[in-house]
Amino acid sequence: MYNQWEHYQIMDGIAIAVVFRNKGNEHIRVCPFCRGIHHHAVGHSNYPSATHCKNKRGFAEVIAPDGTIMKQIHGYIIREVQ
Repeated sequence: MYNQWEHYQIMDGIAIAVVFRNKGNEHIRVCPFCRGIHHHAVGHSNYPSATHCKNKRGFAEVIAPDGTIMKQIHGYIIREVQ
């Protein structure tokens, strides 16, 4: 069973989840893998950041509506929004 997540970016042929946070905030809005809120340095990340999931009942993989699968081991890319 997969958790749904619609935002991703392809890097070197690998689908990486994209997460969002408010500009200037250190906490992402929600993690696609555990649905928690994680702390990361401020700013965009152009390369995948490691997930900080502590919930062992989370998802190792999530799936986009188009069938693309993103894996927790690949981390996620952080985008700041207004």
